[in-house]
Amino acid sequence: MRRFLGTKTGRKIRYGRVLVEALDPDRVPAPLDGLLTSL
Repeated sequence: MRRFLGTKTGRKIRYGRVLVEALDPDRVPAPLDGLLTSL
C-alpha cells in the first residue's frame, strides 16, 4: 500500500481522506486517538 500511495503526486492526500472517512469512530487506533485528543 505504501508503494501504491507514493507513486503518483497527490495520492497520499486523496486516499488518506478516503481511508479516514471510512474509519469507524469506535475503532480509532490509539496513537491517532491520542493525537486528536491532544489538539
